[in-house]
Amino acid sequence: MKYPEYVKRFKPKGTIVKKMGDVFNVYKATSVRAKGCNYPKQVIKGRIGIIDVFGFHPLEKITVDVNDVEVFEYGLTDYLLRFIDIYKDNNSKIGKRNAEKIYKSYICYLSPNSYLTEEDVFTPKQITELFNFSLSQRILAILKIIEIDDIDFLNPLKSIVMIKTNNNYIKPKLKESQKSILKDLGVYNE
Repeated sequence: MKYPEYVKRFKPKGTIVKKMGDVFNVYKATSVRAKGCNYPKQVIKGRIGIIDVFGFHPLEKITVDVNDVEVFEYGLTDYLLRFIDIYKDNNSKIGKRNAEKIYKSYICYLSPNSYLTEEDVFTPKQITELFNFSLSQRILAILKIIEIDDIDFLNPLKSIVMIKTNNNYIKPKLKESQKSILKDLGVYNE
């Protein structure tokens, strides 16, 4: 395969380059003589980095304390948060700060594993007592804002998670079914 000039220029010695998609992966490689073979065999020892137009970028190893890992729902929460300003505008009588806290509280109700559960949110009972809001009416109001008839349509988004470890956040790759729903909702571009 013919590689661009920058790949040849930045390729470290003792490595091979393999193209996967638009990425040039760099692997540590050596040659060893095999008994009964007239030529050396190449032994690939593992991926060590990538090459782009800016140079060679070695892989960075991240050490994660597995005792300090939390997994939160991210997909549904992130989607619903796109509509928080509309909700606050529609409920300006109770104040934007209260409306925001109520909206986030309903997201936590709809997705109990949401990353918003780490924030100070109301329980449905507190919302009813403090603001005289009915849970079912508020959920219907949210569905009207996001222009969806059935909240169950969004359930696959609950499987999009965010992993938190040592104050770092990791968002895994999306599955095709999740991409499809996000495309239908108009919030995903490849």
